[in-house]
Amino acid sequence: MYSLARDYVNNLIDVKAKPLSYLLRELGFEPIIKEEFGIARVYIKPRIGPLMPFEKAPSGIREVLPIVLSLLRKTGYESIYIEEPETHLHPRAIRLLARLIAYAINELDKGVVITTHSDYLLYQISNLIALSRLSEAEK
Repeated sequence: MYSLARDYVNNLIDVKAKPLSYLLRELGFEPIIKEEFGIARVYIKPRIGPLMPFEKAPSGIREVLPIVLSLLRKTGYESIYIEEPETHLHPRAIRLLARLIAYAINELDKGVVITTHSDYLLYQISNLIALSRLSEAEK
């Protein structure tokens, strides 16, 4: 996580991706990553409440933020392996995470391998990828 935080500080993460803003809004937090004493430090700013260190954030946020940062890294990480990305997320957040995964595949040319027990997540990703290919075929 902390190497990803360093990447964030060095502008190597695509923080302007639309699917990211939708997911963060749904989960109700904003990551604040700043350099302190030469170390990239991750904080979470919830919609309501005080700023908190990443390690004290709710489990869903601790699970999803490293996935999000890895998917949105502009260079490197051509292949990403994710185990159970839907863990601790409610169905709407799972749908938005699927949108972010499809964005990483379609727009950032990431190879993504997922292990999951969630049919819902797989259907969402499959539909989004198929939809993007349909749009390309119509061009």
